[in-house]
Amino acid sequence: MEERILVCGSGPSLPKQLNSVNLDSFGTVVRVGMWQEIEGQDNRCDAWMFYPAHSQGEMDAMPLGMEEDIRSRSRKVNELWLGYPGTTTRGMIITRRFMDYVISVEGRAKFCTESGLAVPRPDILALHMAMLRSKDVWAAGFDFYEGDTIYFSDEKPKEHENPYPHDLLLKEKEWFMEQVRLGRVEVL
Repeated sequence: MEERILVCGSGPSLPKQLNSVNLDSFGTVVRVGMWQEIEGQDNRCDAWMFYPAHSQGEMDAMPLGMEEDIRSRSRKVNELWLGYPGTTTRGMIITRRFMDYVISVEGRAKFCTESGLAVPRPDILALHMAMLRSKDVWAAGFDFYEGDTIYFSDEKPKEHENPYPHDLLLKEKEWFMEQVRLGRVEVL
């Protein structure tokens, strides 16, 4: 029997999609990036897909306390997932533990070629990695920066420019919707 995996993005739809879901029905719940807990809901996180800064410029620009926040979060999960194989060493330095699931350089390159996504974001890589592990993959909180807010934790409409190029998000959404259409991913 295939393990059921739920990958949680951080789009505004996430709280509503998780509202009446029993997370115990999933073998693994994956959270992506610097996810926030949702008040009044099960915030289970078995695996965490994160992106450690991998260049000196990004490390220098890391906000004060972020390394400790990452380290603290990493202690609370069973598995650390990494979709950027070139950042494995940096991830181990920050978290002070080994990565549990890292896509290979070849595997990431193959995914990028087959999907047409030159630089997929962590949530898309988490879905792909989940699909490599199981044929029973579910998704919640994948909104592709559409609507008035970017993240479910935003209290007010977005006031700044979208941090990602429109064509990247459009391609990612097309890839995501194709996985749904083909039955490879179910949406809560």
